[in-house]
Order: sequence, then structure tokens, then C-alpha cells
Amino acid sequence: MDFYAPSLKLCLELDGRTHDGEAAQAYDAERTRMLAAAGITVIRFSNAGVMGDFEAVCGAIVRACKTGTPH
Repeated sequence: MDFYAPSLKLCLELDGRTHDGEAAQAYDAERTRMLAAAGITVIRFSNAGVMGDFEAVCGAIVRACKTGTPH
């Protein structure tokens, strides 16, 4: 986890190039399923997405903090 808010059970993942391969994506998907089974919400952002639209990323994080989902 790149960032974790235990009181919200909210995990933020920032995905760079190391997450691009098929094996890495399968690992990330399984890890997300395991965290979800523990009641932890995982939100993923690509590094490019953070750099390209920081305000949208911040908005998604705020929404997740309020509602438990970024959408």
C-alpha cells in the first residue's frame, strides 16, 4: 500500500511502470481482492494520471473518504 487510512479502511495505490506487465497486473488484482475481503477499499491511480489530472485524483480521494467509493 502506498497510503493507508486505517480509520477509513482506505488504501491508495499509485501505479508506476512496475505495474504495467501482465504478471504485475494479475498480482495487483489478487491483492486487491484480498484487501477487499478484509473490508479495505483500494483505489488505484496511475502515476501518469496523478501527474496529468491531480485535481480529479484529489476529488476521487475525497469522495472515497466520504462514501467509501471513488465514484
